[in-house]
Amino acid sequence: MFDFAVAGPLIGIAASLGFLLQGLALTAALDLNQAVDLPALPIFLLRSSALGGELIQYFLGNGALMTGLADDAVLSLHPYAIAGFVGIIANALALLPLGRKYSRE
Repeated sequence: MFDFAVAGPLIGIAASLGFLLQGLALTAALDLNQAVDLPALPIFLLRSSALGGELIQYFLGNGALMTGLADDAVLSLHPYAIAGFVGIIANALALLPLGRKYSRE
């Protein structure tokens, strides 16, 4: 039963990481004129995930998520990166053991 229970979250995390990494690679390959047209996420949201934030910092570098930036600052990312980041957050929330009641009968 464990194999069936863990298959869904593992596939979800793998797909989310794949989208995030591909999106970050595409974002890093763009020049500044093209990056202006990309959707943007607030910095405080990107800092909320340790895994996602560190991957963004690694790929984009140059202090993309430094603490000196204001919380209302935004960072332009490729839509694949945004989808992967949201997928990581959704998978993390889905794995929290909330609302489950087990009886000992």
